[in-house]
Amino acid sequence: MTNLTKAILVSISLLPVPAWCSETPEALFSGFAEQLKAFNPAFAEKYSNDAKISVYGRKGGATYLITEHNGFEWKTWIRDMMPLVKENEDITTFSNIQMRNNGEAITVTADRRSSGQCYTDTEYTLLLKPTGDSYKIVEERITVYQDSHC
Repeated sequence: MTNLTKAILVSISLLPVPAWCSETPEALFSGFAEQLKAFNPAFAEKYSNDAKISVYGRKGGATYLITEHNGFEWKTWIRDMMPLVKENEDITTFSNIQMRNNGEAITVTADRRSSGQCYTDTEYTLLLKPTGDSYKIVEERITVYQDSHC
């Protein structure tokens, strides 16, 4: 584990966790990121079925909405597409991870790097809410770049 990763984990470990949650927001995000990096479709279970996933495109200076899905649709898409993502070796990594407690939810912002498509999404955002004894992803904003950066 790098010093930067340790520093991030220490700083976000100070976020409050509801007494009924056994999984912390940082544990959810860390597991999510590791499973995504390993092309393990099990990370789909981190999404709430009614989550809102918004995928934006960016070309030149313009940003536009490409598609929106609920969590159930997104989970299905992840399971179907992960073998293709793995075949193309499009590894996703995160840096500059920040977490903010907004009362009932935790907002995660990060730089999301797509190695296969050679871009960094600096507007990546997740919203986590406690559900039972863990947290679930209830909202995600992804920006994909239409211009190749390879």
